[in-house]
Amino acid sequence: MTDERLYGGIEAGGTKFICALASEPPRLDHQVTFSTTDPSSTLEQVRLFFEPFIKQGMVAGIGLASFGPVEVNPLSPTYGYITTTPKPGWREYNILGELQQ
Repeated sequence: MTDERLYGGIEAGGTKFICALASEPPRLDHQVTFSTTDPSSTLEQVRLFFEPFIKQGMVAGIGLASFGPVEVNPLSPTYGYITTTPKPGWREYNILGELQQ
């Protein structure tokens, strides 16, 4: 594990995803943008971006901002799901569970 700690962010937009990693003091170190398609293909691109840094133990945490409402109540059985979005394929999608894997 390296001494440098990075903090990740995902802006899950309806037309594009932006993934970024920043270090302290706040400095943008790495960023990628790609189109939002189906959940499987889109989250695979997210995984490919973050995985090398996670494997090196560099990522302290990752935050998520989403285009669709996300269930934030940890007591809910759908905690971490994108809920009532009109975006095809994303309604009732367990985005938190997928990202945690």
